[in-house]
Amino acid sequence: EEVGSSSSSSSFHCSLTHTLGPHTGWVRACLPVKDLGLLFTVGCNFIKIWNIDDDFRHLGDLRVNRDILCLAAGPVVGEEAGRILFLLFAGLADGTIVTW
Repeated sequence: EEVGSSSSSSSFHCSLTHTLGPHTGWVRACLPVKDLGLLFTVGCNFIKIWNIDDDFRHLGDLRVNRDILCLAAGPVVGEEAGRILFLLFAGLADGTIVTW
């Protein structure tokens, strides 16, 4: 079965719209943050940042010198110059959490 194809036995059908990458190793996490219009994806020790509102344009990478296992993001209490602030959290294989 091709990546992105839907099963004919299901009543739910969809079509592949985008393919993002490449990533280092296998993709471990995908985290959309609608309020920022961003998608964060993880492959080994890189977090890739994609602009959801601009046809998933790749904006850049965040690098960590250890394997990343999971991602989370959330708003920070308060605002700066009328903008809501967000923190990005990455859980690492060595038991630590890093933030941006």
